[in-house]
This record gives sequence, C-alpha cells and structure tokens, in this order.
Amino acid sequence: MLIKEKKISNFSNLFLTKLGMNRKDSKLVSKLLVKSDMSQHFSHGVIRLVQYYNMVKNKIYRIKGEPKIKIKGKFMVIDGQRSFGQITMNHACQKIKELRNDIQIVSVSNCGHIGRLSDYAEFLSKSGYVNLIFCNGGGPNTSIYPSAERIVGTNPFSFGIQINKKKNFNYRFCNIFASRRKNKYSKVK
Repeated sequence: MLIKEKKISNFSNLFLTKLGMNRKDSKLVSKLLVKSDMSQHFSHGVIRLVQYYNMVKNKIYRIKGEPKIKIKGKFMVIDGQRSFGQITMNHACQKIKELRNDIQIVSVSNCGHIGRLSDYAEFLSKSGYVNLIFCNGGGPNTSIYPSAERIVGTNPFSFGIQINKKKNFNYRFCNIFASRRKNKYSKVK
C-alpha cells in the first residue's frame, strides 16, 4: 500500500496534536518521521507513533516537556526533561546555530527516541558546521556478523560537513549496518 507523503504527514500531525502536543512540535516530529519513511528508513518513521502513544500514556514521555539547557563556555548540557527526542535535538541544533561558536561540545540526555542522527547532521552541515554525533542505541539488541546472538546496542554515529554552499556530505553508521554489511552516506543538495 502506498500513502502519499502529504496524507501521512497530515495524519501524523493530527495524531500528535490529539495526543496533546503543540502544533509547532507536532509539525517538527511529523516532518522527521515522514522524512525517515521517505528515505526508506522505516524503523524511524511513522511506525513510531504507536510507541510514542504508549510512552505518553505510560508517562515515560512528557508531551509538554521542555528541554533545559545549561551552557558553560564551549560545553552545553541539555536535559530533555523526558520530552520527545526530536524536540530535544532540535533545541540542541538551534542553540548551536544561535551561539555560533567555532567549537561546541554538547551532551543530550533524558529524552525520548531522537530519530535519525543524519537529520541533525544535515541541519548542522547546511548551517556550515562540521559535526560528529554519537548516540547510545540501547541494547543489547543487535548481533554482529557472524554471530546470531544480540550482544550490542545499535550505537549509531553520524558525520556531516558542508562541501560548498550547495552541497553537504553526511555519513551515518550503526552496528545494525555492520551486521548487514552496509553503511549509508548521502550527498545532500
């Protein structure tokens, strides 16, 4: 079954606003979920809405959670306050862009699933930043070839750099790709 991008985006927006999320955050989360599906990264797409619903209803995610940011020099610590991860990561990226430091080290914690790291690498690259993003991927939930046993988390990382004003290079890797023997990179126009 094929569903048009606009229809699934509208559904996701409606779903999240009915759950209690404000329109701005709903639009952001929906955009990233649909973008994941459109990139054929279905595990990070709208299928997550069921998980998000359960996390909110079980009071694991706070629908109105607002991340708290502490900055000391080149270090930034963001406590997501159990908010949706996409919202917390958006705060991090926007704050990095706002500060305009030549180097910024950021730690993000206490938030929900953030989605694809490459979305944030792409944003930062387009903003002119060289970036390296690491994430704790939970676990053990992944096997590494040739083992069939789940022994590690996915532990993804992403790298991004602006090549010129029109082109960026973004690369992502996680242990799940190692088990499938493939890695992903993209040239963003």
